[in-house]
Amino acid sequence: MAQLLQATQASLGSWVGSSVVHLGDHNVPNALTFIDKYCQVPLILNPVISVCLDLPAIAAKDKEMKRYMESAFGSVGGAIDAILVDFFR
Repeated sequence: MAQLLQATQASLGSWVGSSVVHLGDHNVPNALTFIDKYCQVPLILNPVISVCLDLPAIAAKDKEMKRYMESAFGSVGGAIDAILVDFFR
């Protein structure tokens, strides 16, 4: 683990945050909770990312959908911005 951390820090050039790898403290009662906590992140973010990445292709294929996005959000980029703002709010 220490070698992996050292290689990661060296490849990035700078490091923000703790370099301590822990599998349990007062915030995380055990290793399984720790692992589960961080495994949830991609499950939550991947659908949002997929939609944002696919909207330009959908707009290119479906002219009605493009017209809707332009009238409701100003542009396809505006629709993506609205999704991200709503998600992170």
